[in-house]
Amino acid sequence: PTIVLGDFNSISTFVAPRTLTTMGLVDSFAAANPDPDTHPTWTWPTRPLPISLRIDYIFHTKHFSTGESSIIRRDGSDHALVVSE
Repeated sequence: PTIVLGDFNSISTFVAPRTLTTMGLVDSFAAANPDPDTHPTWTWPTRPLPISLRIDYIFHTKHFSTGESSIIRRDGSDHALVVSE
């Protein structure tokens, strides 16, 4: 049983997340939410529009299953929390 999580600095189609899914790991937020890449975990206040991307992940082996997963925004960081059960 394995859980891999963190700030990957990669959108879901880039090498790191794609490699983990190719290896059989499950993207927990994507497993519990339709259109997961429309829910950013990172925002940076550029002008004229801010940059917002999903670059933080929780992956797990099939020993686990995701019941629900959410993104929690908070003050003090440009990253939101990814929480899965």
